Order: sequence, then structure tokens, then C-alpha cells
Amino acid sequence: MKEEKDHLTEMCRCRVIFRDGHTEVRQENLLTEYHLTMQISGTDAGIYGDDGSCGKVRSESRCESDVRVIRTVCTPQYLKELVTGRLCTEGLISSESDICRLEIDREAGTAEVELRRGSGENAFPHPAESAEWHVGEIFELADLFGKESELHRKTGAAHSCLIACRGRLLFRCEDIGRHNALDKAVGFILQENVDPRICIAYTSGRMPEDMVRKAVRANLAALAGKASPTPSAVRLAQRCGLTLIGAARSDCMKVFCDGRA
Repeated sequence: MKEEKDHLTEMCRCRVIFRDGHTEVRQENLLTEYHLTMQISGTDAGIYGDDGSCGKVRSESRCESDVRVIRTVCTPQYLKELVTGRLCTEGLISSESDICRLEIDREAGTAEVELRRGSGENAFPHPAESAEWHVGEIFELADLFGKESELHRKTGAAHSCLIACRGRLLFRCEDIGRHNALDKAVGFILQENVDPRICIAYTSGRMPEDMVRKAVRANLAALAGKASPTPSAVRLAQRCGLTLIGAARSDCMKVFCDGRA
């Protein structure tokens, strides 16, 4: 296998079988897997539990002495945004200023994080403040969704997330995982000190309850996506006052929860 210079894709040989019986041997671009281990020292924060109430942290992370370890498989772009966003959507921080130190070793696949004591406390209003959004913004994001998604065009395997604010596209990213893509978008908002309450996130992936929980913790105005949400995701969005829009395409959308006042 020949590795691409960007380390994001690799060329792999495959045999393509067509329905009419003929076959072809091709080289195909495949999306690579990058393993990132986040080692987080600092406060033990409270976050929303599965029922939308405030509770202790429950995630894929685990504690080793006083260090919390989170491991994820991702696409090695916007790693600082990914780590920052993951800290937010795990309920550990509410702003970038809660991070005392963040060092990423790309070769080793590690991120060392030291949090300010007291970070994450009272970070997430429940329910969220009423947020303003406009139908035209969602349609514009749906139109933009299929454009310039380079990794998806090359591999057919990348998820996308777009962030818009008052009709302007601020950020877009791709990742092997839909959760990572949303985390990168949230991390961008925190790093640029943009008010999340006026931001809309558009995701290519499914929107189950855990994706809605990330949007609630990030205090986003709205979460929209190409796919539909699950019933539990709708119920959580209703409890938390999050605008949730599914099946958002260029011609129509389905509003499952409208968080506007």
C-alpha cells in the first residue's frame, strides 16, 4: 500500500465485481485511522446524565490515578479543535480559558491536557436559552453540504460538520467519525471565542441521543443534519430547548424541536 503525503488516505488494491459479471482491478483511496489518546488532569466536572439531568461524567473515558484517559479513532486534521471540543462535549470545560495546558504529539498520537481547577462547573444551562435560527440558513447549509467535501469524494467514508453563524459559514471539517466531526466544530467555536448560542451545526451523520447531548453541552442554537434523529434524541432536545432539525435537504427539512422563544 502506498501512503498519501497527507497521511489522511492510503491507496489499496481491490477487485470490483459488477452485476453483469465482469470485474476490474483498481486502486482505491481509503480513509486512514489515527489513534489519539487524551490524558486529562484537573477537575472532576459534573455533566448532563442520560436523562438530561446533571450528573457525574459517564463516557468512554476512564481514570488512571488522577488522570482521565479518553481514546478515540479519528482523522488527523484539526486535532487541537478535536481535543478542545471533546472536553466541552464531555462537560469538562465551558471555554478555552478552562485549559491551562494543551500539548499534542502527532507522532506519538497523544494529547496532554491540564485543566484549570473548577472548570466545567455550572457550564451548561438547563434548559438552554431560547435561540434564534432561520429556515434559509438551514437550506443554505444543506446546499453547501455536498460541496468541497474532499475526503468524502476521495474515499466515500468521511463525515462532515459545518458551522454557520447568522448566515455565514464559519467552519467545516471532515472526520472518520461523526462524533469527532462535531467535536472539531465545537472546538473551533471555543478557540475563536464565538458565541455558540448563535451557531448552527449541520452534520452528515445520524443524530441519536449522544449527538444531541453534545450539542446541548456546547450550548448550540441548533443541530441540523442530513439524517433523521432517534425518538430519544427528540425527547432530549425538547427537555433541553435545543432546536433539532432532521432530513435537512435542499428542498425540505423536518423540524422535530423548535427551541425559539
